[in-house]
Amino acid sequence: MRVEFTKNGLNITIFSIIILILAVSLQSFIFLILGLSLATYLLTVSLFVASQEKPQLDLQFSPRHFQVYRYEVELINIKVYNRSNSEVPFITLEVGHSVNLKLVGAPSVISFGLKAGEELELNLPILPTERGKHQFGPLRLSISDYLGIFKTKISEYDPITLRIFPARVTRRVNPLRAKQVFSQLIGVYAQRRKGISNKFQSLREYVRGDPSKIISWAATAKLNKLISKEFEDERELEVVIALQGGASMKGKLFDFALGSVTDIYEPILREGHSVGFLYFDKVVKNYFEPSLNKRQLMQIWGEIYDLEVNDDYANYSQLQQFILRKKITNKLIIIIGNNSSPLIEIRDSLKKMILQKNSVLFIDLWNYGFSYKEPIADLAKFYAGSDYESFVSNILDPALDFEEIFESAKFKAELRKLNVGYAFVSGPKDTVVDAIERAIRTLSRTGHQLVRV
Repeated sequence: MRVEFTKNGLNITIFSIIILILAVSLQSFIFLILGLSLATYLLTVSLFVASQEKPQLDLQFSPRHFQVYRYEVELINIKVYNRSNSEVPFITLEVGHSVNLKLVGAPSVISFGLKAGEELELNLPILPTERGKHQFGPLRLSISDYLGIFKTKISEYDPITLRIFPARVTRRVNPLRAKQVFSQLIGVYAQRRKGISNKFQSLREYVRGDPSKIISWAATAKLNKLISKEFEDERELEVVIALQGGASMKGKLFDFALGSVTDIYEPILREGHSVGFLYFDKVVKNYFEPSLNKRQLMQIWGEIYDLEVNDDYANYSQLQQFILRKKITNKLIIIIGNNSSPLIEIRDSLKKMILQKNSVLFIDLWNYGFSYKEPIADLAKFYAGSDYESFVSNILDPALDFEEIFESAKFKAELRKLNVGYAFVSGPKDTVVDAIERAIRTLSRTGHQLVRV
């Protein structure tokens, strides 16, 4: 077997040479014995290792789950098996990985020993910090001596490519609460559809805008508050999630938006309703028709998980024309985006979608918490220096905040005129569940509807 010096071995070799030089120059018998002992050990071990047969070590490794999400710890399962007829006492496993895959509480070099026929199983925790394709590996197996002076390479295993999907934002949200919010959203949409089924389902509290013919007067008299009857919807609810791209959605904001798609898609699917998806910037680039197929979400991620946002602005006119061309009607269209495009263009496009018998819920991610905070700090530091960075930032922050509030209020008012549902996400620590819950409260309080009836 080929023998290589480790860093420790090189240091000991240099040390033994220095000892021998000192022994000669100082005529020291002790230094001479020490230097010769080290040199003899180095020579004997290297010749012994070189004369041995290469041990038969097998290695297999793979992620524990097929779906790996950003900022969620994943376990890489590694199995090492000794097929040799003798013990291999000093084995070293070197783990290579992409800079975007962080090892959590585990070293990149692991030492262990295996008896004949023994297997070792390891689970290395990694934390993905960026979405996209990232490599885990290569993995290298080598053997060494007791002092770690020599190293003999046994085998090297090619890296595996991990597809890192966007972070799931609602992992911070109670699943029961998320289920309740989306059930309410579906209920608000379904109860405002044209026509009411004759199949009674349950009683619920009156929501402003309910027609008088569905009020249960007997239950109202008994409970001393307005109670409405709820009927099963005659048609299955179909939802299309439209994700906006473009220059205004770059960076952390787009990663948040991608995670929000998952947070909306999965709960609605679990409620038993078909969900589709489309992505657009200056044109519509990806479209999946509404489906009950649970595997479709993985097909969607396979298309867009490593998507890079371009510098074009989002063209809502193209979105509306695509919806017209594909005859997408009688759907609930949930748009995840912002109001960076011209307001007139967004308003006219949404109006035409509604004329095609669609309902629209707009989730607004345009927020200085995503887009302004870091640039403000960088700008303040550049012009004012580190000492006055905080002072300048405190002046700029409120000004931009007031501008943001004004633009968002104007945008929200225009959407309300169209009876478009409006939900805003107030920052990276907020979630679409919080936003939709606020939107539902507003709809219930004001009587605005997601669809014209």
